[in-house]
Amino acid sequence: MWVVWDDPAHQAVKLDLMKASFDASVLGGDIGPPLRLRTRA
Repeated sequence: MWVVWDDPAHQAVKLDLMKASFDASVLGGDIGPPLRLRTRA
């Protein structure tokens, strides 16, 4: 079965879309409460 993403001519587009999808998933994820860093008194 032939898939458009298997065509070498589409590799640059595929890479751009994969990067954008990863960035969106990372930025959209809930990472929990903000970190509370200890400070020196």
